[in-house]
Amino acid sequence: MNIERAIDAALRNVARHGDTDIFPFPFENLVFSDRLADAPAVLETIYKDFERWLSSYPPDTHPRLTQLRQTSFD
Repeated sequence: MNIERAIDAALRNVARHGDTDIFPFPFENLVFSDRLADAPAVLETIYKDFERWLSSYPPDTHPRLTQLRQTSFD
Protein backbone atom coordinates (compact mmCIF):
# COMPACT_ATOMS: atom_id res chain seq x y z
CA MET A 1 0.00 0.00 0.00
CA ASN A 2 1.41 3.42 -0.87
CA ILE A 3 1.46 6.33 1.59
CA GLU A 4 -1.48 8.14 -0.02
CA ARG A 5 -3.76 5.10 0.26
CA ALA A 6 -2.54 4.41 3.80
CA ILE A 7 -3.29 7.99 4.89
CA ASP A 8 -6.74 7.84 3.29
CA ALA A 9 -7.57 4.52 4.97
CA ALA A 10 -6.33 5.72 8.37
CA LEU A 11 -8.23 9.02 8.22
CA ARG A 12 -11.48 7.31 7.24
CA ASN A 13 -11.06 4.79 10.06
CA VAL A 14 -10.33 7.44 12.69
CA ALA A 15 -13.18 9.68 11.49
CA ARG A 16 -15.65 6.81 11.62
CA HIS A 17 -14.55 4.72 14.59
CA GLY A 18 -12.10 6.78 16.64
CA ASP A 19 -8.53 5.69 17.25
CA THR A 20 -8.85 4.06 20.65
CA ASP A 21 -11.22 2.10 22.83
CA ILE A 22 -9.65 3.38 26.05
CA PHE A 23 -9.60 7.18 25.88
CA PRO A 24 -12.55 9.51 25.21
CA PHE A 25 -13.43 10.35 21.60
CA PRO A 26 -10.95 13.12 20.67
CA PHE A 27 -12.22 16.27 18.99
CA GLU A 28 -9.67 15.76 16.18
CA ASN A 29 -11.89 12.98 14.86
CA LEU A 30 -14.53 15.59 14.05
CA VAL A 31 -11.95 17.59 12.08
CA PHE A 32 -11.05 14.48 10.06
CA SER A 33 -14.72 13.82 9.44
CA ASP A 34 -15.57 17.42 8.49
CA ARG A 35 -12.40 18.19 6.51
CA LEU A 36 -11.47 14.75 5.17
CA ALA A 37 -10.52 16.14 1.75
CA ASP A 38 -7.99 18.57 3.30
CA ALA A 39 -6.37 16.24 5.82
CA PRO A 40 -4.28 14.05 3.45
CA ALA A 41 -2.35 17.04 2.07
CA VAL A 42 -1.44 18.16 5.59
CA LEU A 43 -0.34 14.66 6.61
CA GLU A 44 1.69 14.16 3.43
CA THR A 45 3.49 17.46 4.06
CA ILE A 46 4.35 16.36 7.60
CA TYR A 47 5.42 12.90 6.38
CA LYS A 48 7.86 14.35 3.81
CA ASP A 49 9.83 16.27 6.48
CA PHE A 50 8.87 14.42 9.64
CA GLU A 51 12.06 15.15 11.63
CA ARG A 52 11.59 18.92 11.24
CA TRP A 53 7.90 18.70 12.19
CA LEU A 54 8.66 16.51 15.20
CA SER A 55 11.29 18.94 16.50
CA SER A 56 9.03 21.95 15.86
CA TYR A 57 5.89 20.36 17.32
CA PRO A 58 6.91 17.69 19.83
CA PRO A 59 4.15 15.47 21.24
CA ASP A 60 2.44 16.68 24.37
CA THR A 61 3.02 13.91 26.87
CA HIS A 62 1.26 13.14 30.09
CA PRO A 63 4.02 11.87 32.40
CA ARG A 64 1.61 11.32 35.28
CA LEU A 65 -0.74 9.12 33.25
CA THR A 66 -0.50 5.66 34.77
CA GLN A 67 -2.28 2.46 33.97
CA LEU A 68 -4.56 1.23 36.73
CA ARG A 69 -5.80 -1.95 35.08
CA GLN A 70 -5.59 -3.45 31.63
CA THR A 71 -8.34 -1.11 30.31
CA SER A 72 -8.15 2.02 32.47
CA PHE A 73 -5.81 4.90 33.17
CA ASP A 74 -5.59 7.58 35.86
